[in-house]
Amino acid sequence: MVVIDADSHIMEPAAMFEHLEREFYPRRPIATFLPPDTPWGESNGVWLLEGKMLPNIGGAGGRTTFYLPGSLRSNRVTATVGEQTLEDVDARLAALDKYQIDQQVIYPTMFLVNAVEDVKLEAALFRAYNSYIAEACARSHGRLHWLALIPFRDPEAAVAEVRRASSQDAAGIFTLGVVYDRHLTDPSFSPVYDAAAELDLPICVHSGVP
Repeated sequence: MVVIDADSHIMEPAAMFEHLEREFYPRRPIATFLPPDTPWGESNGVWLLEGKMLPNIGGAGGRTTFYLPGSLRSNRVTATVGEQTLEDVDARLAALDKYQIDQQVIYPTMFLVNAVEDVKLEAALFRAYNSYIAEACARSHGRLHWLALIPFRDPEAAVAEVRRASSQDAAGIFTLGVVYDRHLTDPSFSPVYDAAAELDLPICVHSGVP
């Protein structure tokens, strides 16, 4: 019997955004930590992105379950930072062994929200995410599998990223149930679905914050 954890996550590290193209690098997400006596409480690690905080409680991207490694809340998590961020793949695999899990399928965390307004920046961030996680999972001896982030709102870039992700052994395509103000039945997304079908990549829908 093979035991598969089909909904695991990565806590995205700042190192992920070293993969951003030079044009977008100055606009990379910046990790910062708030005093604990704010509405974020122990989830006090936030990203500064597009002039706003993520998670932005009460606005787009608001979710109190989202925290950065190094936040006060992360001190209560038994997994090491390296396990959470995939900066230490061997530690992640050791954790799988501890819980008798053979393989994991990994979803994003900070991108469980529709929070990046600029379509081109979003596409660049998604490419950086995909490059980072593809490299990490390639070191797992086939035990860690990743889902690609695709910029659905930019059809040309989206199709190109589907093809690039497939060449890097993505297990599927990640999406929220609603992409900003568009449902997944939006005709503009058809090229993404056609490319995914051609490459035998499933579309994996995860709950999140619109």
